[in-house]
Amino acid sequence: ELERLEKLWPKLQIPITYLHGSEDKLVPYKGNINFTKSTFNDSLLTTKTIDGEGHVFPMTNMDIVKQVILNILKK
Repeated sequence: ELERLEKLWPKLQIPITYLHGSEDKLVPYKGNINFTKSTFNDSLLTTKTIDGEGHVFPMTNMDIVKQVILNILKK
């Protein structure tokens, strides 16, 4: 499914905020950030590194995600 969806990602024309934990052992941080930056339109993409967090931080530290969403809504 990811390979199928990957072809659609460059077509997105909405703001994208991408969060990635710097200590992610499942999806390597550096490679995935570089892939994301090469795939999505730079003018629409905001990347945020969550220092010291791993792959499951959205479930284990929901306050991070909540704060990012609230900041987006304030714009």
